[in-house]
Amino acid sequence: MRTRPEKPISAAPPDRRFLRLFNFQFSICILQFSISLISSPLAAQDRDLNYNEEQQTVEAARHLYRVEGDAAAARIRLNSLLEESRNEEVLTQSRYLLGRILEQSGQRDSALVAYRQALAGKGLQLPEKLWLYKRLLDLSPSSIQPLVADISAKSGPARIFPGKNGNRTVYTLEFRGPPDGQWERPKELGIQDENGEYHPLDIHLTGREEVLDADAEQCLVLGQETRKVTLMPLKGGKGIQAPAGARVEVGSILAGEPGSFLLVGAGTLRAFKNGKLAWETPLEQEGCAWSTPPDRSQQGILQCADNQVFLVDARKKILKAVTGITDKALQVSWEGDYLAVRYIDRFEIRKGGAFEIVKWGLPSMLQEKLILGNGRVYLVTTKGLIKSIMLESGQLEWQRDMLASQVAAFDNVLFATTFAQTVVCLDIRGKPVWTYEYGWDREPALLPNEEWVVLHYGDGKRIKLNRELLRVTGNSDGFKFLEYRGREAEKDWKGALASLGKVLSLEPGNGEAWKFRAAALRNTGAAKPDQVQALVEASRSQDTPNWGNGPVLRGLAAGLGANWVWKRQYGPKFYPNLIPHKDLSFYLENDNQTLVLLNHETGDLVNSFRFSEELDMKVALWKNDTICVSSPSRLYLLSPALNAGGLGQFPLKNPVCQAQAVNGGLIYSDWYGGLNMIGLPDRTLRWERQLGQSGLYLGKAKTVDYLDVVDLEGTYFAVQPASGKVLWNLKLPPGTITETFSNKDFIYAGYSQGTLVAIDRARQAIAWSVDFGEQIFSLSGNRDNTLVLTTASKKLVCVQAATGAIMSQVRIQSYLFNRPTVIDHGYWLGTTEPALEKRNFNHELILKYKLPDLPGSPILFGNSIFIGTLDNFILSFPS
Repeated sequence: MRTRPEKPISAAPPDRRFLRLFNFQFSICILQFSISLISSPLAAQDRDLNYNEEQQTVEAARHLYRVEGDAAAARIRLNSLLEESRNEEVLTQSRYLLGRILEQSGQRDSALVAYRQALAGKGLQLPEKLWLYKRLLDLSPSSIQPLVADISAKSGPARIFPGKNGNRTVYTLEFRGPPDGQWERPKELGIQDENGEYHPLDIHLTGREEVLDADAEQCLVLGQETRKVTLMPLKGGKGIQAPAGARVEVGSILAGEPGSFLLVGAGTLRAFKNGKLAWETPLEQEGCAWSTPPDRSQQGILQCADNQVFLVDARKKILKAVTGITDKALQVSWEGDYLAVRYIDRFEIRKGGAFEIVKWGLPSMLQEKLILGNGRVYLVTTKGLIKSIMLESGQLEWQRDMLASQVAAFDNVLFATTFAQTVVCLDIRGKPVWTYEYGWDREPALLPNEEWVVLHYGDGKRIKLNRELLRVTGNSDGFKFLEYRGREAEKDWKGALASLGKVLSLEPGNGEAWKFRAAALRNTGAAKPDQVQALVEASRSQDTPNWGNGPVLRGLAAGLGANWVWKRQYGPKFYPNLIPHKDLSFYLENDNQTLVLLNHETGDLVNSFRFSEELDMKVALWKNDTICVSSPSRLYLLSPALNAGGLGQFPLKNPVCQAQAVNGGLIYSDWYGGLNMIGLPDRTLRWERQLGQSGLYLGKAKTVDYLDVVDLEGTYFAVQPASGKVLWNLKLPPGTITETFSNKDFIYAGYSQGTLVAIDRARQAIAWSVDFGEQIFSLSGNRDNTLVLTTASKKLVCVQAATGAIMSQVRIQSYLFNRPTVIDHGYWLGTTEPALEKRNFNHELILKYKLPDLPGSPILFGNSIFIGTLDNFILSFPS
């Protein structure tokens, strides 16, 4: 046994000396008892025989320092441990305590060394760790690393299998060769260990081998050609094989007994142990999916295609139907003693030995996401609202509108990715703890464990987020820019850019870093495209507010040559479409049921109007100074001149197909062949007609006094707007019409089969027909001379309007449903470059504007061209 220097105690009075010795020995007894109760981060076999004695020495040093105030004696004991101990917990605790002693004695640099070593080790309790984080933030913020880059993988994981290494969470990751998402591709495996670190495994599977299941130590692989399954160790060793049978729908590793796994398919359920059949039972159902409880016991749930759900217990050899399920179960999830069963219009929470008791249920749309964890049900709506519902009672605990896209519940916290391209951590009560901006178009897989949250991106890049440190730092990230601030003060712009690069390599969407980078690039005289790209990324960030005209957005507009740039609220990606009229324009943010009114000359916000239901965007037009929009059940009328804005509502029998403003009101069609007119502003039904059984397309030529109505199944009607009277009609060739366009002499109908038909107004007959051989996706034209159409193979064709002769055609860098806007001598088109281009009918480039992301369809009004992009922006350019 080692001898330890002891501080002499004879100088103290006998009674006090006895009391101090008694207190010290009593503290040691309490410590030993506490250590026996508290689980250590390290397994007991990782400690040597001196562990308990060394732990007592740490506590003796703590007593000398804190109670007796003898820092020198405490340092002697701690330095002795640091020289001799091989137990990581002891070393970490010794460094932590030594750092506090060194700091108190004024040795700041030495204290920082000890603190950093303690922070990197294992053995501190949570309060000690949090104190250490906060102290290092005060003493040396640059030493804190809340974000750490991990070794990269080849790509994002195709499938993720969680497992346990002791009490720590690990993940086995499956990667597939290109193209992503297809099954019969070569596959590789890797593992994320309990420290969040990635390790590629030397396991390479062919496209005909399929991973059925995996845990922390092994994977279950089906060989399609050999018709065998192999229970394969992940880190080398001999696998266990068994016959697969004619078909395998489910394969699962059974925990608790080494070498055990289960197979379902070809009318049987089979359980194996060490490659030998241990249990077999017939199963008539097909199309089954398997779900195991989080502890991966030998129980599981089989969810089959014909409304049958079975509880399986391989240990007891039981296959038992879950009673009371009459509808098709689409999803089952476990959480402790509870089972959630999801149906097409609702979900229910079950409990009991065989989950025969329905505790409670709620209606829920199929598109809503259902996640169980932390003793709760988390429901994520299509608009990103998170609801936390108690599992036991079904009571709503809290809800938060945060535009969430995916959610992971783990360890009494909730991690969510949002449409704002961030990861948000919420505590058990729904309070935000920290956020991290991962950047545009790179949503990661979330892989949390007890200490880290790992973000694994589609390109294989991996970033580790320290959960405890981020809880301390919260959303304050000033320490990330300490080096940049120093370089900026010295006008060292090259060094400043390098320091920002370090931040952005770990947090690609950090809006502050991108804003600083744009300024630094400007100061170095860098190329304009580089400056603009930095402003694009800064503008996308949640650090740049939406519905405003701040310096970042103004800088972006100047860089792109735009009049202004508007940023809509974050939500599911779509192309906001501006509807202009006089000095004002509106667009719809349908994910938050809001109409936004802008001054299209300045890009300033004028007003906004929120609706009580989702709009269908079938009607979005101005009638004089009145805005008309629609939901599936109503027409809404708004007057921007009124503060309240509302003029009224009009109920609909059927959802609108198309609408057209006419003198005196609005004519709209539905998807069942109905045509109606309502008068404005009195909101009275003037007339209604039934013209067919399918949708009706509406058009209006300025010089013609009747409305063009085309049944998509192939009939044309000339309808008088005031009365609804059909003036004449014409049967068109059979097929499905997808596009229409009208001018003063002709009506044009484009078919999904590729035919373009022209109707002569004067003769009330078909003038000509041309077959383009593929679906027509858009059709428009100028006043009377030229038609412009796009097809399924991304061809843009200019057609002579009177004869149907092809004038020119070109393959476009665009995408389906992106419509060109035709002008007198050419057209505007958004391309996938991305850019907005103005070209003549010979497709020669006249004007070009760069865009931040994929564009929608351009809108021309007055002297400006407006376009929405996929990354939430609306831009106005000079035309």
